[in-house]
Amino acid sequence: IEGLGIFVGKGNCHFCHLGPALTSGEFHNIGLGSRDWLDLADRGRFDGIPTVLADPFNGAGQWSDDPVAGTEKLVHLVQGAETMGQYKVPTLRNVALTAPYMHGGHFATLEEVVRYYSELDELTPWGHREDLMVQLDLTDAEIAAVVIFLESLTGDDLAGVATGP
Repeated sequence: IEGLGIFVGKGNCHFCHLGPALTSGEFHNIGLGSRDWLDLADRGRFDGIPTVLADPFNGAGQWSDDPVAGTEKLVHLVQGAETMGQYKVPTLRNVALTAPYMHGGHFATLEEVVRYYSELDELTPWGHREDLMVQLDLTDAEIAAVVIFLESLTGDDLAGVATGP
C-alpha cells in the first residue's frame, strides 16, 4: 500500500496513469535523454504527425468508415514545438512483463524507471519536460515500494472493460 500512496501522492503518477488501464492515452514529454545506442533523431509525436497525416489509411482517408469524423480529429494534429519529444503514455497494466522500458528501451528494470522519475537528472533533448514532473528525491525504500506496487499490476487482461481513449 505504501507504493500506491507514493504513486497517487508525492509522485503524482496518477495524473498521466489513470483509469482501469492506468493511462490517459495522451502524449507527454518526460524529458528522457539520449543513449549511445538510441537514434536521437526520434523526436516522438513531432515526427509522427506528418506520417499520420500522409497515411491513406488514416481516419480521413479513402478507406475510412467516417472520413468526416476522421477529418475533424486529424485537423487538430499540428506539428509544433509543443509536440517535440512527446510520446504516448503507456498503460501500466502488466508493466512488470514489458521490459525494457520507455519508448527507446532506455531502462532494463522498473527500479531504474522509478529512479529516473525520482531524480530527473537528464537533459531534455527535445522540447520541454512536462511542468508537472518535479524531482521527487525518493529514498531507496520508497523506490522499492513503488516498484512493488507496479509489479502488483500484473494480472488478467482487461477485455471488455473500458480502458480510456
